[in-house]
Amino acid sequence: MSAYVSVTLRQQVINRAEGCCEYCHLPEAFSIYHHEIDHLIALKHGGLTAAENLVLACLSGRNLEGLRRCFTESSAAPASI
Repeated sequence: MSAYVSVTLRQQVINRAEGCCEYCHLPEAFSIYHHEIDHLIALKHGGLTAAENLVLACLSGRNLEGLRRCFTESSAAPASI
């Protein structure tokens, strides 16, 4: 398992996403920060560094997706989320 994402694989993910966050669809051109490549299933949970497990994500999209995953996997989720 490697966290390194090759240039070719990175470009594949960016092209598939058409330059938009794959969580919230914000175009990178409208974002203050550069979008980053994110693992859907973290390496520490057995995820692979493969196109099927990678997404292009903005800072807000990554944070919101992380919160969503925490609360959907927890029985103590607040009702408002």
